[in-house]
Formats: sequence, C-alpha cells, structure tokens
Amino acid sequence: MTNGDGGIAVYPNPVTGNLVHVLMTGQQKGGYQITIYNNAGARVLVTEMTYDGTNSIKTIVFDKFFVHGTYYFEINGPGKKSKTFKLFID
Repeated sequence: MTNGDGGIAVYPNPVTGNLVHVLMTGQQKGGYQITIYNNAGARVLVTEMTYDGTNSIKTIVFDKFFVHGTYYFEINGPGKKSKTFKLFID
C-alpha cells in the first residue's frame, strides 16, 4: 500500500500509554478504514481517516478495554488495498 516514496507507519510500537499514531505519506487520496483486532481475532475498534495527499497523522485513543497483549492493526484504503501491522500494547 505504498505509492512512490510513501508509506504508512504506526507508532509507538509497543504502545505504552493509550495513544497510537498513524502516519501516511504518498498514498492514494481518499477514505481509509482502520480496524483493530485482538489476538483472538475479535474486532475491538473501527475508525476512519481521510487522506488528502499530504503527510497526515491520525491519533487513536485506546479505551480501558484494551488490555496488554498483541493486536492486529488493519488499514483498508481506496481500491480495496489493505495493510496489516502487528501492534503490541504494554
């Protein structure tokens, strides 16, 4: 899910507080859906962001229901492209 020199970064990883940031550069303009799954595969959060072609950062605030462990962070964008990251919460 990259275009030219662009990419997607999810940080910090591991997450030590209740915030995670998504940095997008050089992606196709449009709407993106972000879904986080727990280690058992249950969907625990869904949010959206719109990418306008410039460097964009979205901050996601985790609620108290996020316990320590491994999560899967999936981003689905225009053209049915997707990317998944493994996310650790300390």
